[in-house]
Amino acid sequence: MTIGLTGACCSGKSAVADILAEKGWHCIDVDKLGHQALEQVLPAVCELLGRRAAGADGIADRRFIASQVFAAPGLLKQYEALVHPAMFKLVDAQIAAAAKRQQPACINAAILYRMPQAKQCDWILEVQASLAKRLARARKRDKLPWATIMDRMRRQSAILELRDRYSGKLLFVRNNGSLDQLREALVWLEHAAAP
Repeated sequence: MTIGLTGACCSGKSAVADILAEKGWHCIDVDKLGHQALEQVLPAVCELLGRRAAGADGIADRRFIASQVFAAPGLLKQYEALVHPAMFKLVDAQIAAAAKRQQPACINAAILYRMPQAKQCDWILEVQASLAKRLARARKRDKLPWATIMDRMRRQSAILELRDRYSGKLLFVRNNGSLDQLREALVWLEHAAAP
């Protein structure tokens, strides 16, 4: 079994992934795989954005890269055309490894609705929380100015609008309460994933 896990910024995707991992799920963190993919294609990214895309240590300067690509939609598309194919291959390898072990897999990805792997998912869990709760979590976690937080949330909302493509497999998990309440909301997954 493979499920997708997505949701708006600071809705609680990582908390859900942690709960599933405790229950034996193989949780695929697409953000981390994206970092690995970036390192794999860094020479091409440096051709696109210039030498500053890599630091003196030869490792990607993600802060510089983000400042460039999020300021120019055309540049972002070119960047994604370099990084996403490598990232999708890494995701596929993780799904295959879990299947070989007969372990249920969870693809944790903010961009899930834009990924080809979304079609493979038996279900997609979209974690939802109120805007006030998400803003408070974002401010506490990232310590960024409100305008920056709102801009990130605004950019991500366009991805969530793609959810209608998956309405037949889409389930919503509310996460406005405690961690115990979130655990209770996910109890059914233990039974669903049982061999």
